[in-house]
Amino acid sequence: FVAMFLLVWNARREIENGFLLCVGMASLSVGVLDWLHSMAYYGMPIFESPERNLATQLWVQGRFVQASSFLVALRYLKRPAPVGRVLFGWGALTGLLFGAAFMKIFPDCYLDGVGLTPFKRGMEYFVSLEFAVALVCILQRRDDFDPEILPIMLAFLGTAIISELCFTLYADVFGIFNFLGHVLKVGECAFLYKALVSVGLRRPYALLYREMKLREETMEKTLLGILPICSGCKKIRDSNG
Repeated sequence: FVAMFLLVWNARREIENGFLLCVGMASLSVGVLDWLHSMAYYGMPIFESPERNLATQLWVQGRFVQASSFLVALRYLKRPAPVGRVLFGWGALTGLLFGAAFMKIFPDCYLDGVGLTPFKRGMEYFVSLEFAVALVCILQRRDDFDPEILPIMLAFLGTAIISELCFTLYADVFGIFNFLGHVLKVGECAFLYKALVSVGLRRPYALLYREMKLREETMEKTLLGILPICSGCKKIRDSNG
């Protein structure tokens, strides 16, 4: 997530695709929440939490920000995104979410001796729904995406949905479904890295200047459509003297 943010941030003045900018800005918040989740995990000495609730809360928050970023980014698919406001917005949301969890205002997600709470399961289903909606919307607007990136992005969203559903099934944070969800999470990150970092660095013009190429093609088609009309007008004018 941090690598994707750095790529988009350093190329923000050249990127005209608001979708890429919005997802890239949110990736920093997702990376921070995931790091805090790892540091708050049961047995880690950073927060020294005797319970498993805090790490689970931070996990849910990270997934919510990540899934929401795709839905918000779809608004900027055909127009530039306000980078400063988008970055500030995701940062402010991250701060509020972490503060709520740290001050024990955020709803419980895992209770020792009980397992997952209804809120946690509900949030995982909600996040899965967000990813599913993003997948359908991207399919409907497939022509706006680079042909090489589109299938990788769809694979990312599909893996993300399955991963989130796995996190609704475990009873123990060291259980098999929790482990499987994290394994799918690694694959999910690999797809996103391939789509937005590896491909972006290897073929930067195809990714960063796709909108410019599409506009040029549209302009050429428009000119080709106008030329016959102009030629016909000239013939009519000549025949009328």
